[in-house]
Amino acid sequence: MQKPSSGSWEFSLSREQAKWFYIGLWGINAFFLVTNVAMAAGWHPPLNTIARLLDMDKPGSLGKWWLSAQLIVVSLGAVLLAGRGAGGGSRIVRWGWPCLALVTLIMSADSVARMRQDIEGAVRNLLPAGKLMGMELNWTEVFAPAILGFALFLVVFARRVLGDHRHSRNLALWGVALWAASIVLEVIECSILYGKPVALGIRAFEPAIEQTCQVAGTTLLVMALMELGFAGTARQPGKGSALGSIKGKIAS
Repeated sequence: MQKPSSGSWEFSLSREQAKWFYIGLWGINAFFLVTNVAMAAGWHPPLNTIARLLDMDKPGSLGKWWLSAQLIVVSLGAVLLAGRGAGGGSRIVRWGWPCLALVTLIMSADSVARMRQDIEGAVRNLLPAGKLMGMELNWTEVFAPAILGFALFLVVFARRVLGDHRHSRNLALWGVALWAASIVLEVIECSILYGKPVALGIRAFEPAIEQTCQVAGTTLLVMALMELGFAGTARQPGKGSALGSIKGKIAS
């Protein structure tokens, strides 16, 4: 029997194909980072339409679509791994995969529809003068309980599901850390830097760094799920694809 040293994933995805997929993801991430930092530094594309499409902080832009697309990949990956029973049969695993798929799908929709800003506005309208204890709320404070709950879930879920897969676990935890960093940057921008002229130069670059943290964190989660898929099929040769199954039968 052929040794499954490289492994294969769902839909007969090979290690070589996965490598180029990763390169493509990070290449596009780097493209958006460079163009957004350049625009923050004063570069103006030849057309305003191009600037709007490249801006990762603008709704309806290609930058927002790119984040949304990667979140959909995470959601689909969670569904595939749930169907394969990855991580065992404990209750947190059985419910964890659908939860991860649902939350990342909602995040994907929110990245282009900006639902959190609408909810933020609705909450402000319910408060006297739009403030709580003299402070003007932003979406990070409105969703703080949900954010903390989901972050705790991700850490516990990653440790349970990826406990035996150090590489996948590290990728996932770094992804969560970058997501957390993007939220911290949002809080700093809205609560500390906003309205202060001395900080305008810093604020110009903040959206590019914040959005890059979101995109890079999502890419790391995509990679973590794919590496978990490879780890599973490497232990179960021939079950990652129809081709592998045929090879196993021929060899036996």
